[in-house]
Amino acid sequence: MNSITTTISAGAATKPHPEQMYFDQYIQTLDEKELKAYHIARDHLGMSFQLEKSNGYLNWKKDNVKS
Repeated sequence: MNSITTTISAGAATKPHPEQMYFDQYIQTLDEKELKAYHIARDHLGMSFQLEKSNGYLNWKKDNVKS
């Protein structure tokens, strides 16, 4: 599966989101239906879609990432 990069603008350059590794790991856990919903949300909401604020990602992170 290809990495789905979320970038933030920093002047003329962009840099990966600090949690990109976790985003990639989370997306790899999605089943076909969840992945389709993710793509629809991202496509329809565009720049206003924030994976790091989604309930699914927050629940996954709470269960899978040690702080």
